[in-house]
Amino acid sequence: MRELVFKNLMSRKSHKREVSIEEVINQDGYVSKTTKKSVYFVRKIQHINDNEEFEKWINDKNCTYGDDKKRFHILKKHSDRDNLDKVLCKAKGTIYVIVGQDIYSVVFFHTIKMEIEEVKNRGL
Repeated sequence: MRELVFKNLMSRKSHKREVSIEEVINQDGYVSKTTKKSVYFVRKIQHINDNEEFEKWINDKNCTYGDDKKRFHILKKHSDRDNLDKVLCKAKGTIYVIVGQDIYSVVFFHTIKMEIEEVKNRGL
């Protein structure tokens, strides 16, 4: 058996978009659940008037890192008691999108969570 849930949420007011996919597979005595989630939102919009201002913005970004630094984490866990394996991957960062004379600072979060559980025969 395979079950798939897809969500696409969008907020015009906060410029936020959330996309998630959840998949559950029950096969050969194992239940596998995978959840993928991506969240994007516009943190800042900056208008650039000329090339000189654009070059200044690029130089400022080359000198500062702070919140713009990409982060990536992986967590793996095994439980003999529950016959359960879990893997969690998280990524966070900022990308810049240039449209005309506007620079959009877009923050993103990506999460992938995988769980595999052995289904015990319950004496049926």
